[in-house]
Amino acid sequence: MPSIPMKSTVVPAHNPVRASLQTQTQRRNDRDPRSPGHHNALGRILSTNERRLWAFLAIWFVAGVLQSIFTNLDGEEAYYAMFAKNLAWGYFDHPPALAFFVRLGMLVFPGYLGPRIMMVVLSTATVWIGSRLLEPRQISVYIAAVSGLVLMQAGSFLIKTDVPLLFFATVFFYYYREYLEGRDRVAVALLPIAIAGMLLSKYHGILVVVLTVLSNPVLLRRPSFWLMALLSSALLLPHVIWLYSHDFVTIRYHLGGRADAGFSWKNVIGYLIMQPFVFGPAIGVLLLPAALVAKAHNRFEKALKYNLFGILAFFLFASTGVRIHMHWTSVALIPVLALGIPYIHDRAKLRTIFVQLAIATVAVFVPVRIYLAWDFLPAFIDRKMEIVHGWDLWAQDVRRLADGRCVVFLDDYASAGKYSYYTGEMAQSYNAFWYQNSQQDLWPIEESFRGRRAMIVSGTSLDQFKTTHARNGSEIRYRFVDDFQTYSKVEIRLTGDSPFHCASDTPVEVPVTLINHYDHPITFKKITELSPVITYYFFKGQEGICQGACDVIAGSTLQHEFHRTVALRPPAIPGDYILRFAIRPGWLSPSNNGGTYAVTVGPAPRMNSPAAAPTKG
Repeated sequence: MPSIPMKSTVVPAHNPVRASLQTQTQRRNDRDPRSPGHHNALGRILSTNERRLWAFLAIWFVAGVLQSIFTNLDGEEAYYAMFAKNLAWGYFDHPPALAFFVRLGMLVFPGYLGPRIMMVVLSTATVWIGSRLLEPRQISVYIAAVSGLVLMQAGSFLIKTDVPLLFFATVFFYYYREYLEGRDRVAVALLPIAIAGMLLSKYHGILVVVLTVLSNPVLLRRPSFWLMALLSSALLLPHVIWLYSHDFVTIRYHLGGRADAGFSWKNVIGYLIMQPFVFGPAIGVLLLPAALVAKAHNRFEKALKYNLFGILAFFLFASTGVRIHMHWTSVALIPVLALGIPYIHDRAKLRTIFVQLAIATVAVFVPVRIYLAWDFLPAFIDRKMEIVHGWDLWAQDVRRLADGRCVVFLDDYASAGKYSYYTGEMAQSYNAFWYQNSQQDLWPIEESFRGRRAMIVSGTSLDQFKTTHARNGSEIRYRFVDDFQTYSKVEIRLTGDSPFHCASDTPVEVPVTLINHYDHPITFKKITELSPVITYYFFKGQEGICQGACDVIAGSTLQHEFHRTVALRPPAIPGDYILRFAIRPGWLSPSNNGGTYAVTVGPAPRMNSPAAAPTKG
């Protein structure tokens, strides 16, 4: 039998370097849907995961629309809706982006859907763009994570400043990765929009920009970086002009004007305990630690790590001076997802537990969201819970009770916003200095109410207040006044430098200057139910130590500014304190009329020594 000639085969020697490069290239192609080999590499898995993602996005969007249609606007949402009805390039406590998005929806849709529709659109877009930061095989875990995040669930329909912030942050990270990979043209055009969008949504966005640059200082050598900085600044210019014309009120508020400012260990410990639950609640105990321990393999992941650790560290430091609200660290959510999900996906047991926690969370979220839209609970249970329905009826009942009087809420900008939204009439939130000022203090509402009959509404029981119930079951505590007089836009400044020194429990007189920030003279009426006096308060941290009042302004007229002398009695115990001045109109609480001043209280003088006068420090 003739032999069959055999073709010789040369087996190339194994090259570990080449094999490593091929593996890295294959992984990169697997991640990039634009790669020619992408569909061949993933095949049916990609197709299945893409279909799963688009089905989830459709459910997310439809659920958000339905929720928006049938759920009453709560107080904070109504407050933001009033922003949208009075568009400006800035507001007392927030930049303007949220108001513009809300107004855009209100121009298109009526009812509750109008103010909320852009929240639905932005949250859905955030979920979709966020999925582009992950590999297709990780989509199932990503869907579980998004479903189990209370921040994402709430942001899918509620009007919150975090919704546009997260959208623009996601856009930023996506196009920053494109920029690092050399696709500069589109990235250079869209990154400035993302940067400006973050800062016009919430000032927290500056952390993302600064931390990203710190993670990659080489960016400072690129001409395109400075071009993007210039374009971002141009987009921010109208807001900066607004800030300048309003004495940078928004920045001053966030830096030192909050009512809960001051050191407290409770704030620091509460912040540390709260963070795992912010990125959950249930899945956060796995998701946040996974993101923290995940390793960075490239410059993009390094930027994510810098953002995650930097944001958490920044607010830990901030917690030493103010109570950190739960949603303030929401800007770290994108790094948490982009780092934590790959880590969890690659560990089968951890992935199983994570998905189970997400399912359990969704099982709780679903009936809660249904209840927000439909009051299906029996009355005896419902009345024991916080009321979330029938605020349109409540507003009508308050209006009927006021009977033509202007309506003023005590320390309650949210209820003032609800009343204004549901009735179309402006209401004032009179904010005591232990509360916080709001946009109502910038609008000329107080001026238009001065001297008129008013109905004062309180959220708590107070002397001489009557109580009735609205049709939604909420209590209305109210009191009538015939001559409404408050002075929130009069500033009181301590004349001279701070700190000053005085002796403990020894009366001392200090000069103050009253400055009129209204556009007309103010008369401090003397013969009235709300006759004003200057009050002072000494604080140790957030604890009030002592206080007093001086009747030195009633009957005077303030043109631009005038000077008065206030008699103080310092605390009995020597130490360092914070002094605040305010104007108290009659039985109302004192308003927020000035800053804080450092005071050093020394030991009281001996009986034979003359009383010590205050000395400048």
